[in-house]
Amino acid sequence: MKLTDRDKQLVIWMPALALIIGYAMIVASAPNARVKRLRQQVAQARALTPGQFDVGQYEAQLAQSALELKTIKAESAKVQSTVSIPGSTANICAAEQVAALLPRHHLALIEQAGVAMAPSEVAPVLQRLIVQYGAVKGSDLPVFWRVKFTGTYLDVVAALDELVTADYCAIPTNLAMADGPQLGIKTWTLVLWM
Repeated sequence: MKLTDRDKQLVIWMPALALIIGYAMIVASAPNARVKRLRQQVAQARALTPGQFDVGQYEAQLAQSALELKTIKAESAKVQSTVSIPGSTANICAAEQVAALLPRHHLALIEQAGVAMAPSEVAPVLQRLIVQYGAVKGSDLPVFWRVKFTGTYLDVVAALDELVTADYCAIPTNLAMADGPQLGIKTWTLVLWM
């Protein structure tokens, strides 16, 4: 069988054409898939456009969030004003050091809390001194801590001796004793002026 010139050209060009078509399909398949995904995303976005009902719902949520933000800002301002009391960081450090002092003298801490106003247990003479001190320092808010713990009389005396020589400012203003959980062990309440 003899090939004509036309058949020879077809034999040369057909594989080349098949190769070009295959290459184009491989190279163009990735962008085509991406275009297809983008078209699907556009269709989904058009289906999810907010309607009039959704806008009203979102506005209500925004108003609720703004109200919550306002209350949170008010609480934050209250906390910041409390923290900005002169010496409050020193007072907290002193309270932590008092809490660390008790176990060294075999005393068990039950509770420890700040007291906003001068407790009734503080002597009237000391209360007048505190008011004068606050006027000099420019603060009307004395800081008191009430510490409740258990232990023996001698351990409390040793702890108070160490408290007197401590480098932090914690002045005992009142010490009360009550019966404790065991014989010889008492429950103590110490009020400190920081």
